[in-house]
Amino acid sequence: MHYYRLTHDNRILLGGSEALYYYDSPLHENRNERMKALLIEDFLDIFPQLKGIKFTHHWGGPISATLDLIPSIGRINDDIWYSIGCMGHGVSFTNYNGLTLAELILEERSKRTEFFIINRREIPLPPEPLRYMTVSAIRNYLRYEDKKGKKEKLR
Repeated sequence: MHYYRLTHDNRILLGGSEALYYYDSPLHENRNERMKALLIEDFLDIFPQLKGIKFTHHWGGPISATLDLIPSIGRINDDIWYSIGCMGHGVSFTNYNGLTLAELILEERSKRTEFFIINRREIPLPPEPLRYMTVSAIRNYLRYEDKKGKKEKLR
């Protein structure tokens, strides 16, 4: 899944592609160069006529993901609220989850505060090496679905 739009200065902003995971990867590490190469490859698949243009910015850092790829909003103790797992739809979900968190903190009831992602039990990430194997299996499955979708689209 990709997202793209024109910036105020008429450049193209593109994001998406896959989430990279490295064995026993600390969350503070940013492996930009591999992500940059993947995004450039994806960009040129979408816009082949723009081959040779200069890419000025890129990012490839940590993402917020749950094992089942479903966001979760909740509360720890009485004073810590959280929103996790916005991967893939980050901008939309973080905006939505921010509104939901505000309603929860203000103790307002709405469709958002009654949504099943509120205080749900996430599937915990297993320890390494099972974590790496699990994440790799999910990534390979999603990659397979992407390729299958591209083939069906060409028919």
